[in-house]
Parts: sequence; C-alpha cells; structure tokens
Amino acid sequence: MAHPAPLQPATGEPYAWLVRSTAFINYFYFYCVDEDFGPFFIKFGTYFPYTAKLCINGNEWAKRQAAKAGIGFEALDNGFAAVDDVDRLQAICDSLGPERIDALLRKWLTILPNPFTSEDEAAGYRYELSILQAEFSLTQMLDRPVSGGSSLSRFCTTTSTSAAPTTSG
Repeated sequence: MAHPAPLQPATGEPYAWLVRSTAFINYFYFYCVDEDFGPFFIKFGTYFPYTAKLCINGNEWAKRQAAKAGIGFEALDNGFAAVDDVDRLQAICDSLGPERIDALLRKWLTILPNPFTSEDEAAGYRYELSILQAEFSLTQMLDRPVSGGSSLSRFCTTTSTSAAPTTSG
C-alpha cells in the first residue's frame, strides 16, 4: 500500500522519507560473449542504488588469450589438461587483474542498456568495480590410476576421521 508523502509544515511541499515495507525486486540479466573474455553475464537491479553484478570465468579468458598468443594447449571444461608453454600461460594468467575486468565492464556498459543516463554519468554517477566473490580451482592431473586411488583413499580417510560422529556411553 502506498503512503502519501509527508508535507513540510513551513512550505506544504512533500519530502522523501523511508518506510519499512515488502518489495518485489526485478533484475535484468544479459548473457553475452566477449571476444577477449568469452561468455559472461551482467545482472542489473531495477531499483536504487541500481546494483549490478558482472560474472566472468578467468579460465575462458586465459584460453582465449593463449590461443591469440599462439600457445598450444589441450582445454578442459574449466582449465587446461596440457600446455606447450607453461611460463607464457602463467604470465597471461597473472595479467588478469582489475584493470582488464573494469575495461570489460566499461565496454559493455556502452553497449547494454543500464539505468544511468549520460547526464547521470556527467554528474559522477557510475558503476564502480569491486570483487565480492572469487572462486579458485585447483585442477590436479593424476599421472596414473594408482596415484589417484591413493590420493582418494587418503582424502576419504582424513575426511571420515575428522567428520565422524562421536558417541557417549
């Protein structure tokens, strides 16, 4: 239920105020493919302060950069199975930082619709990049089944020992 805005006693003009209520929030998702980053998405909130979330996959970016650099590799779904030049690939991976991610964001903000007009941007309103979540994966390549089996056995033993329930008599 909407509440009428209170009026200033001196002028009779309405003014803004905060009211606790339930709201249903809408978001718009844009799923895109960038030449340098590959697939990514941006999620825009439709209410003030107009939050946005950019989700990228660093492995996809690294694969594209390795291919552009002429580095041979065998790709996994989310990593590398084999690489011709590990040091060059590591240098590529090390070069992914906030500047590159911000450049991706700025590029696509000029392409996609967003709540800020050119007047808003001229007044200093804009999205600022911050990293709220990062996920890191360790892709381990096993050289033979025995290695994998013994690693799995050690993991299961450690996990089951540390997570075993205790009983009291």
